[in-house]
This record gives sequence, structure tokens and C-alpha cells, in this order.
Amino acid sequence: MIGYIFILITVFLDTLKGGCSKKLSTSLNCLADNINLCFVRNTVCVVLGYFIILASGGSLHMPANGWIICFFYGVGMTVNYMTWLMVLKSDAYMLANATVKSSFVIAVVFGIFLFGERFTLAKFAAFLLIVAALYFMMRYQVKQFKKPGTMGILLLVAVFLSAGLNSVCQKAFTSYLPECSPKLLTFYTFVISCAILAFLRPFFKAKACAAVQAKNIVRFIPYILIMGTDLYGATYFQTAANKYDDAVILYPLNSALSVISASIMSWAVFGERPSRDSIAGAFLVVAALVLSRF
Repeated sequence: MIGYIFILITVFLDTLKGGCSKKLSTSLNCLADNINLCFVRNTVCVVLGYFIILASGGSLHMPANGWIICFFYGVGMTVNYMTWLMVLKSDAYMLANATVKSSFVIAVVFGIFLFGERFTLAKFAAFLLIVAALYFMMRYQVKQFKKPGTMGILLLVAVFLSAGLNSVCQKAFTSYLPECSPKLLTFYTFVISCAILAFLRPFFKAKACAAVQAKNIVRFIPYILIMGTDLYGATYFQTAANKYDDAVILYPLNSALSVISASIMSWAVFGERPSRDSIAGAFLVVAALVLSRF
């Protein structure tokens, strides 16, 4: 049950972060602006993570295999962010959301074959219900799909693999380093991601001068602080959830609940009425939750 509570918190924080991102998206003119924003946001996560570890009396020591997991997680997080931004400007936009949500398949496969998780009959039934729920809730987008070009397909593959890699890294950390707090993974992953973004930034030219870029960052500070806090919390709680429940249920459930949460936000904030498909999907998720406890 604790794992499910952590996933609910993760979805809530991800939804808040998504709302802030949507608010800022119209003010970002190029990839360099997005990298600037992401770097500052991730820096907020680093500072927050550092003080949380110190305040809780924890150690900053990380075992060698922990560093390996943090490195791959940092790379996966950065690649996922960069390719997602590129997808937004390509002809594969309508497929992007479905691709991210379907990446739970990677976590499920690794959970069974690498981490020794068992697929009981009840969990298998719950898994199928969640897949069906995702289909119903995203059927409108499925109808809008257009065949992407070569670049769009490559970007979607990168989004899918990087999102899946992030999930596997979270599960690997809790499986191989049960004595280590997820706070360490969260902290060092953002440190590595900041380093990668700082390295990449000179390769992208901004449309505005440095003074204007700095002024924009200052103007966005309230949103950046909220996004950084939400991102840190979502990353931590999703990792911590792996200590209590199997990936074969947690990650599909996280994908389904994220779609439900986004639908609720669209209804409450933007006045978009829920469809019959989204309601049916929500009921299937509830049924899956009940089944997964057996």
C-alpha cells in the first residue's frame, strides 16, 4: 500500500510540473532557452536534494555500482528531455505522449527477467486491465496518429528507450542497493544531468543575447522553483515506491494514473469534459488496483 501512496504522490507532483511547463512553453523560443530552463530547474533539484540529505543526517557516500546507476539515470533523464523537446517540433508530436506512457513495458520486462519479479495470475490480469485502460484513455490520440517521418521515428525510439531506461535505473537502485536511500540516487542523478546540460549548452545558439536570457530566467523563477521541487519529489517518490511493490504493476499504474490526472486537470482548468473512453479507462484502473493486491 505504501508503494501505491508514493505513486499517487508522484503523479500529483508530475501533474503540477506539467501545468507549469505548459504555462512556460509559449515563452521559450528555441532549444537553447529550454536547456537554460532545464539546467536552472535541475540545479534547484540539486540544492534541494543536498539540504534534504544533510537535514536527515544522511551520508553523501555512494557505492561504486550506485555511481554507475546514477550515471545511466542522468544520461537517460537528459536524453529523454532533449528528445522530447525535439519531438514537439517534429511531425511525431501526436505519438509522443503514447510513446512515453508505453515505455513501462521496458520496466516490466526487466522486472521479470533481471530483478526476479513474479507475474502472478492476479498481477497479470491487473497488467492487462491497465493496458486496456491506457488504450481507452488515449484512443482519441490514437485516431489522430499520422505516420511520422524517419527523423520522427528515431526521436520516438529515443524517447521510448530513455524513458524506459529511467524506470529500470530506479528499480536497479532499490534492488541492488537496498541499504542506500533513494535520496542519493535523486541527488546525484540531477548532478550528472546538470553536468551534461552544461556541456551541451554551447552547441546550441540562442536567439536572444545573454542579458535577455538571464532576464527571462529571473522572470520564470517562481515557476522554476515549483517545477524543480515537483520534479525532485516525483523522482524520489517513484524510486522509493520500488522498495514496496513490483515494477510489473507500479510503472503501468503510474502511466495510467498520469493520464487520468492529466484528464482531470484538463477538465478542471481548461473546461474539457471527460469522454466515455476516459471514464471507462478510469474504472479499469480502479479494478486493476484491486486485483494487484492479490
